[in-house]
Amino acid sequence: MSEIISNVSEVQTVPKTSPCARYQRHDKSLENLIGIGSTYMGMDLEEGIEVLWVELNSKNSDLVRIRHHFDTIIRFDHPNLLRCRTYWIEENIEEVVLYVICELISNTLVHFIKRTKLNNKSIPLKTQIRISKQIL
Repeated sequence: MSEIISNVSEVQTVPKTSPCARYQRHDKSLENLIGIGSTYMGMDLEEGIEVLWVELNSKNSDLVRIRHHFDTIIRFDHPNLLRCRTYWIEENIEEVVLYVICELISNTLVHFIKRTKLNNKSIPLKTQIRISKQIL
């Protein structure tokens, strides 16, 4: 998380974003929700929905196998499975960090609207139509 210092005592944190700039990670950690790596709340900026942002650290350099597995996982479409939206890999000299974005099934529509307002985001028309279809 990077910090921008403005004036003398103000410190603002800039949320971490995905390479495609579609997903944004919040500071709120979910205390290892899925059992591996670090799990954070995130936001899909295009659809205006909350997502899970998972960070997995690995020293394994078998990137071909990792990419193959996650390409397969992303294609899964089953009502009983958590849907993975995308992933990307950042390679450092010492370790490999795998970032996975998964869907988050959360609270009510009221909670979603409050969360969107807190992030100063407007709900895109496409998302409004999708929500309206589910309600009606």
